[in-house]
Amino acid sequence: MCELCIPRRRALQLAASSALIGASLAAASPAAAATLAGGFGPKTGVAYQVRPPPIQPRAVWAAELAPAGQTEPEADVRFLLVHHSAAHSQHEPHDVPVILRSYYSLHTQKGWPDIAYNFLIDRYGTIWEGRIGSADGAVAGDATGGNQGFSQLVCLIGDFTNQAPTMAAQQSGLQLLAWLAARESIDPLSTTSFVSKGSNRWDPGVEVTTPTIAGHRDMSKTACPGDAFYPIVTAQFPGRIADLLVGATTVAPSTTSAPITPVPSSAVPVTATSQATSALPTTAPPTTAPPPTTASPASTAGERTLSQTVERSLPATEPAAGSAQTLALIGASGLGLAGLAWLVRRRRQAPQLPSPPPKPPAA
Repeated sequence: MCELCIPRRRALQLAASSALIGASLAAASPAAAATLAGGFGPKTGVAYQVRPPPIQPRAVWAAELAPAGQTEPEADVRFLLVHHSAAHSQHEPHDVPVILRSYYSLHTQKGWPDIAYNFLIDRYGTIWEGRIGSADGAVAGDATGGNQGFSQLVCLIGDFTNQAPTMAAQQSGLQLLAWLAARESIDPLSTTSFVSKGSNRWDPGVEVTTPTIAGHRDMSKTACPGDAFYPIVTAQFPGRIADLLVGATTVAPSTTSAPITPVPSSAVPVTATSQATSALPTTAPPTTAPPPTTASPASTAGERTLSQTVERSLPATEPAAGSAQTLALIGASGLGLAGLAWLVRRRRQAPQLPSPPPKPPAA
C-alpha cells in the first residue's frame, strides 16, 4: 500500500469511530467530556488544564504591606512577558523576602500600586506571588518603559546580562509559564496582535504582533531580561512549555508550597536603597537587538495555531488505529475528515521538540 493511502485509511478509521466515542464520553461523564472538548477556543485551540506549581503567597514576603493603590484585573491576556530584576543574582533563600520588599518600596515610589510583577522566581526555583491577587487570576502589572497590558509578567531574580539563570529557576519558570498559558488559553508556539497602549518602543495606536512568550525588550527599549537569558526565552521556552502542556492534568489552582514563615513587620526595613534602585530592569537600549516585530496583522496566526495545537492533541507515541485514547481526543475536538487526514500526514512529518535538560540538585 502506498504511503499516502495509509494516512487516508487511518483517517477513515478515526472518523468512523470518533463521533461514537465522543458521544459515549458525554453521556457517561459530562465533566470529562467538557475537559476533552475544551477544543478550539477563540484564541488558540485546546484549553489545557495544567497542575499549578507551588507558589508562595504574597503574604509570606509582604506581611503588613498592603498595595499602595488600586490594582486592576487584566481582562484580556494574550501573551506572557519574561523579565529579570537586573540585581541580586547571588541571594540566599532567607534574602528573598527582603529583596521583594525592596522592590515593593521602589515600585510604589514610582506611583505603581504594588510590586510590578505578577510572579517572581528566585535562584533556587521558589515561585513567589508578586502583585496581589495574581495567583487567583490575571492582574494588570507595570513595567519600565510602559506596560502594554494584554499580559502577565514573570520576573526571575538576578542579572542575566552575562550569565543565564540557574536551571532550578528556569525549570520553575517553565512550569509557571505553562500553568499561566493554560489558565489564559495561550498557545506558546503562536503569535498574537494588539493595538499598542504606548511604550518607549511602540507608539500608541500601532498594531503590534509578538510571540506569545516574549521578553521585556520586545515591548520596551530595555536590555531586560538580559543578553544571556533573552535567547533562551525566545528560542527554547516556547517549545519546552508546549511539551509541558501535552498530557497535562486537571486540578484546582493552589497557592501553597512548603511553608515559609511570613516576614515580621518589624524585621525588614521598607526604605529604598541603592541596591533596590538597581533592581528594576534597565531602560538602556539592548546590546543584542530583539528579532523584528511586525506591525501588521497576523493573517496566518490562526492556521499556524490550528496546526500546532492539533498536532499536540495526539499522544507522543502513536497508538493503534481506533485506540480509545486517540479517538477520544479527536472525537472531542470536532475535526472533520479532511482535518483528520491532514493531522496524520503532519504527525508523521513533524519534528520532535527537544526534551528539557534534567533539573540539577538544589544548591
